[in-house]
Amino acid sequence: MQKYNNTNFLKDLIDSDFLFVRPSSYSRESNSKMRLNLGLSNNLEIANILDLNKSLKQLIRLIKDFTKTPAFSIFIWVEEHSTVELLNHLLKKKNSLVQIDIKTTPPSQKKNSKVPQLLLILGTPYGYYNSSIYYNFFQANIFLICKINSESDKNLFGCYKVFNDLSDIKKIIFLSVLINKAISEFSSSETIAVR
Repeated sequence: MQKYNNTNFLKDLIDSDFLFVRPSSYSRESNSKMRLNLGLSNNLEIANILDLNKSLKQLIRLIKDFTKTPAFSIFIWVEEHSTVELLNHLLKKKNSLVQIDIKTTPPSQKKNSKVPQLLLILGTPYGYYNSSIYYNFFQANIFLICKINSESDKNLFGCYKVFNDLSDIKKIIFLSVLINKAISEFSSSETIAVR
């Protein structure tokens, strides 16, 4: 039984540049970052490592709870077609146990779907700011939603939030490896030490 401890997890966060985010107009409102001036023309913002660690572990726990069910699906809603191609290559081929749909459009309504569904919103895709879309998710039996972006949402609509900027390919690869590892480890009865 292989364990993935907190030290390795934090080291992987640093190695993947997942802690660094671009400055944005929303950053002044959020307490989850601190500024770091490296003497370059652009400042960097570093995400609060404790908040980021907590929110990524919540994502791992969501996936862990889903793997306890015999069948489940993950829908990933992204803003760019290139991200769809990359995630299709990184996620779909390796996970035969899970139905994974990756699209630039929001999930369609599948009424009477008995399969538990998890929605991951990466970035701010078109329609993200439409508050009625969350009602449509609930009508489509999608009750667990995790947003991964650098927006300071005033209303999370009961969604989980991972504050990060996914403009760097290393961050998308890190996130897909984390999802793959969580699905494969938990579905094969091995555990990731999440404390």
